Amino acid sequence: MKKFKRLAQLPGLAPPMDAPQEPQGDLHPIIPGPLDSVEKIILDAKIFNRLADSDDLENIALEIWEEYGGKKNGGGYTNKRGKREERDAERDIETVNKERERNKNKKWERLSKDKEFNTINKVTSLEGLMNSIQQISLSHIKKLKGKGQQSGGMGGGLPF
Repeated sequence: MKKFKRLAQLPGLAPPMDAPQEPQGDLHPIIPGPLDSVEKIILDAKIFNRLADSDDLENIALEIWEEYGGKKNGGGYTNKRGKREERDAERDIETVNKERERNKNKKWERLSKDKEFNTINKVTSLEGLMNSIQQISLSHIKKLKGKGQQSGGMGGGLPF
């Protein structure tokens, strides 16, 4: 069985080269361990797919916030707690995919069981989530713009 490697680099949200990917070549690595940072939550929520489908960053942030146990007003539910432990990072792909399927409507269970990060509002705030999504969106646009300019010649890319 294939084991996951820990995600070593998340600040720029570029998944490590050896991070397991979704079968379709998705940009989002599968995170087997606890979601104990805003970056991990955003990647788990498949942020690049959401950005491709909508430019309403505020709505994207609110959707993610609620999916991971937050209230619409920015608070959090105390009964929507994480269940993942550090040792879960060593699980194989099949086990993680089964868990993801089981809790697709209870994504907060992917948060850390550790008391410090066991609810969405202990990991980040709605405002912090929104700010992170804005930064990712801008970085993603710059990256796409850069690829368009590098292609050169006529029809080189989308004009921004």
